Amino acid sequence: MLGREDRRVTDGLLLLAGLTQLSLAHGFARQPGRFAIPLGTVFCVAVVWWFDWSTVRAGVGLSSE
Repeated sequence: MLGREDRRVTDGLLLLAGLTQLSLAHGFARQPGRFAIPLGTVFCVAVVWWFDWSTVRAGVGLSSE
C-alpha cells in the first residue's frame, strides 16, 4: 500500500478541506463581536500549491507540457 498514492486525490481532498474551512470561518465571522481569519484555507491551498501545483494543472488540463 505504501507508494501507491494518487496525488490528485490528495490534492482534491486538501482543496476541499480548505473550502470547508473557508465556509466555517465565514459563519464564525458573522457572529456579533467575532472576527475570523481563514488560516486553514490559506494553509491547505499553500500546501497544494507548494508541493503539487503541477499535478493540479495537469489534472484540469492547464499543463503547458
